[in-house]
Amino acid sequence: MRIFTASALLIAVPAMAATYTDSVGDIATGNANLDIVSASVSHNDSSLTISMTVADLNADWGKYMVLIDTGILGGDHTNPWGRDITYGDGINVDFALGSWLDNGGGTTGLMSWDSMGGWGYFYDVEQSIDWDNDTVSWTIDAGGFFEFYVNSSEGYGGFEFDIVSTGGGDNDPAIDFMGGEGIQGGWGNGSTMTDMFTYTLPAPGALALLGLAGLAGRSRRRH
Repeated sequence: MRIFTASALLIAVPAMAATYTDSVGDIATGNANLDIVSASVSHNDSSLTISMTVADLNADWGKYMVLIDTGILGGDHTNPWGRDITYGDGINVDFALGSWLDNGGGTTGLMSWDSMGGWGYFYDVEQSIDWDNDTVSWTIDAGGFFEFYVNSSEGYGGFEFDIVSTGGGDNDPAIDFMGGEGIQGGWGNGSTMTDMFTYTLPAPGALALLGLAGLAGRSRRRH
C-alpha cells in the first residue's frame, strides 16, 4: 500500500478526517462538472461525511457514485446503476452511494450488495451542494455501518473507496475516477477502476491517546 497523505484533526468528540486529491483535467470530455479534483472524508460516532469537489460545478446536472469495499461482505463486480465500469483484480464493491444534481438533486442512500438479491437500500444519506465552492457532500447515518462493517470482529481497520462521475444513461462509463486510473475513454466507451483510496480508522484508545485523525491513502490492488 502506498500512503499518499495524512490529516490530523481532533474535535470535541473523537473524530477523524482525511483529504484526497486527483489530477485536474484528467477526463476525455469537456464536462468540468464531472472532473473530480479532491475529496475529504470524516466521521464521528454516528455519521460519516464524504465531500467531493469538482473543477467547476457549472451545470445543474451530474451523476456521481461512491463505491466502497469494506472487505466484509465479499462484494460484487457491478454497481447499482449498471454503469459501464469494470474492476481490477481484488476489488469487490459491497457498498455504494448514488447521487444526482438534476432537478434539485438526490441520492439512492447508501446501498449494500446482497449476494442473494443484488443491490438494496441500507442507510439514509443527506446531500448538500455548495455551488460557490464546487462541492457536493454526503452525510451518512452510519453508526451501524461502523459497528458491523468496519469495526466488526475483523478488527479496527477502515475501508477502501473510489468516487466516480458519470452520466444518466444506463451504460454510460465513468468519466472520472478519484484514483490513479488515468484518462478514461469518455462517452460511448468503457471504463476500468484499478485504484481505491483507503480511509483508516485507528482503535478508539489510540485516537484518544494520539489525538490524530485518519490516514488517507491510495492502494493499487495486486493479487
